Amino acid sequence: MIIGGMHELTLFYNTDPVNSYEFFPPKDNGQPRLSPFLARTPPVNLFPRAFALPDGKVFMIANNQTIIYDVETNTETRLPDIPNGVHVTNPFDGTATLLPLRPPYYVPEVLVCGGSNSSDTLSSEQLDSQDPASDQCSRLVLTPQGIERGWAVEHMPVGRMMSEMLLMPDGRVLIISGGATGYAAVASVANAVDGNSNCDHPTFKPLLYNPNAPAGQRFDDKSIPATDIPRLYHSVVTLTPNG
Repeated sequence: MIIGGMHELTLFYNTDPVNSYEFFPPKDNGQPRLSPFLARTPPVNLFPRAFALPDGKVFMIANNQTIIYDVETNTETRLPDIPNGVHVTNPFDGTATLLPLRPPYYVPEVLVCGGSNSSDTLSSEQLDSQDPASDQCSRLVLTPQGIERGWAVEHMPVGRMMSEMLLMPDGRVLIISGGATGYAAVASVANAVDGNSNCDHPTFKPLLYNPNAPAGQRFDDKSIPATDIPRLYHSVVTLTPNG
């Protein structure tokens, strides 16, 4: 499933968005499916996050909005927005994951962290590489009861822009890399670092999140040593074969 995109190069916001889905192998004789969700979420909707759910539907995040998409019926069900005006897709990149599915019911729950509280109505020239990234993490259980309860909010020790998440073998979540201020994209906000980087203050210290710990005790920034290598744009993280 191929979600969104843009028609032409843009330095910052998605000003000419592709508001549709496509599939490979093709569905619908190769015709794209128009998406009201993607049409609502510019200009901060590049690199939307999507997770396949146990029932075959797809959870998606773009900007500060979320939906569940039914591929078979081509219907979008709007879910609660991410709280407190936090935006989490490019160029206000947060990070997200589907938390580990556990027997016997395999109830899906998503975790969304970081991003930016800045308004997406501001021009890029009104934004600054020193604007703080959001420290918010939000969790939503993707059942009718969980959706009715809405997002549960907690806060990381520092804000993070362009971080990565990785599920660990023990069920914890590693949050790593990124910066504490600024935005994604390049050379398009005030005070870009060396005239290029919209993001600054690399977050050298990895963070472990235990989804099963009591609220207020889930973040651990002491178990893993800090790196001295900034990893912002285009960095990735993966487990080695032995975990």
